[in-house]
Amino acid sequence: MRRHLPGSLLQIDSAEGGRSTRAPCRRVIIKLAYACNNSCVFCHSADRKQVAGITTEEALRRIEQARAIGAESVLFSGGEPTLRKDLHELAGGCRDLGLRFGLITNGRMLGYAPLARRLAEAGLDYAYISLHGPAAVHDRLVRVPGAHDQTIAGLCNLSGKGFDLTLAAVVVVGSLATLHSLPDLAVTLPDVRLKLTLAEPKGAALDPSIHLRPTEAAAAVGRVLDRAAGLGIPSWRLGVDGFPHCLDARFGPLQDDLHTHGVFAIREVDEDAFFPIDYGNMGRPECCRGCRVSDGCKGTWLRTFELFGHDWLRPLRSGISNSFNYFPVTEGAAETEEGAVGDGRAPHDALPPPGIDPARLLCVRHSLQHTQTSWCASDTGDFSPDSIVRTRDALGQVYLQVDDEPMVTDFPRQLRKLDPSVQTEAGEAPRRSAVWVPSDRDVFAEAEQPVLAALERLYGRVLDVGCGDLRFLPLLERKLDSGEVRYTAVDPSPGPEIRRLAREGRVTLLERPIESLRFERGSFDHALLLRSHNHLADLWTAYGVVMGALRWGGDLLIVDNVAFGLVRRSGQRVAVETIPTALGFEHLRNDESGAVADRLCRWFPLAVVQQRDVTPASANQWMLLLRKQWPGGSSGRDSYPAIEPGREPAGTVRP
Repeated sequence: MRRHLPGSLLQIDSAEGGRSTRAPCRRVIIKLAYACNNSCVFCHSADRKQVAGITTEEALRRIEQARAIGAESVLFSGGEPTLRKDLHELAGGCRDLGLRFGLITNGRMLGYAPLARRLAEAGLDYAYISLHGPAAVHDRLVRVPGAHDQTIAGLCNLSGKGFDLTLAAVVVVGSLATLHSLPDLAVTLPDVRLKLTLAEPKGAALDPSIHLRPTEAAAAVGRVLDRAAGLGIPSWRLGVDGFPHCLDARFGPLQDDLHTHGVFAIREVDEDAFFPIDYGNMGRPECCRGCRVSDGCKGTWLRTFELFGHDWLRPLRSGISNSFNYFPVTEGAAETEEGAVGDGRAPHDALPPPGIDPARLLCVRHSLQHTQTSWCASDTGDFSPDSIVRTRDALGQVYLQVDDEPMVTDFPRQLRKLDPSVQTEAGEAPRRSAVWVPSDRDVFAEAEQPVLAALERLYGRVLDVGCGDLRFLPLLERKLDSGEVRYTAVDPSPGPEIRRLAREGRVTLLERPIESLRFERGSFDHALLLRSHNHLADLWTAYGVVMGALRWGGDLLIVDNVAFGLVRRSGQRVAVETIPTALGFEHLRNDESGAVADRLCRWFPLAVVQQRDVTPASANQWMLLLRKQWPGGSSGRDSYPAIEPGREPAGTVRP
């Protein structure tokens, strides 16, 4: 696995999407040696088994360095780490530093109960154990008779002890016929996660005869998932890796890799530093750009494309709306008595109209001066009832349009935020009887204040991705004139002001998608994505480019919007509903700040400096300020370099 920045970005799914709510601790992998007591047909390290392992002293030094860069747990790997006679001493080194430790192992040695017990007492809390099918299949694939039974014994010795356990199976030609039996084993080990990985053509696995066409392998994994569901195994106990998510709708929520296990860095036997995990051995071809199956899809192994091409991929391209409309179903249905609206109760003669899902209804008072209310409903097919309820109640993002224009282009002028008149406890959803009334606050100006404050602090080399119409033009011109910043803009369709500045030679303008660019590493002090995150065609590639361009200690400022509900007049219906057909959708997602921060801080060496979430009291705009640094706080590469040396790729842009 190559580990260089720019890296990769994966989707982190919530428990609602089928993943466990258990948050893994921050882990690093230390390879101890490549020797192994198995000889797997798909072994990645088959050509390195003769490389000498690190000494005990060196391993202990690396454990100390792992702690220094923010690790909470060390995973020993190889080769086979349980062959090390000093493993217990290394475990003690972790314990002395307050670190947990785990193993990436074939599990055979753990079949010896005294060893398993001794490691557990030394602080073992994680084991990732390889097992590829029933005895005959597994033993044939690892080329050791009796290996299966020893691995099963190891699993049984650890199961039920409170460890984080994964049973990992590699999908190859030799395991295809018996993969469906793995859920039956998982049922007997209720604390074990079952993971299936498409074999990577590397090391011993360069032999093309062992590899399945990805669609065939995906179909087999689909049958495993069907079997698991039939046995009642919850989705959080299942995982897949190496498969493009377009091959099965279940693969996205079940993505399972080093990142989802909390691993943020790795160190090979012969490397002189820890390197961030970036999955540079995986990718997506050009045909995947803009695919909306999942922002978390890594594609598959690059060498798999060399074997099978990419015509088997099934990319899906479609935009989504960033809002949904409410239209009146009862105009002026109720004239409330004085004070009736103020107590938060919808009047008795304004009961919800029958036959409409309550999740899609809203009782609205259209002005602060009058008490007239009407019921409005959303019949959108772009948003599910659950997402409408979340937008309305949890996020409080419902607005009243005060003009009749079909397009909303100036939020402060055209929109008024609606607030529920019912007073609820913090975090409690509004009662269905709430009447939503216009607010007299300028929530949009309030949301812009922290953004402008962050922009005021810009200095040095600035990369702006998706500069658009330069909403902070006066501030930028002032900083350009004073020499505080050198500004590079990236936008395939830039606005007139940035074109003017480029013609004047004051800024650098690159009229290309960010995904198509490469910059000199560490060449920018700041990177901006101001209302462009939701428009990026390929999050994985885009943020990889940005992270490669950002220096250690540099800041990444991201500002964008969540979806919102929009109350409009009946007469606008025909005009507004033809807009998507005429113009198409621009948004490719409507992410919330928490999900974005969670993704980026797992997949890149980033720390949150400032986070402003969308709340019922705010506008629908969120802000993230992130800093490129190791989890332990180090922002320089002097002690722990995280970028491989070497020449830049062809076409590198130097600002």
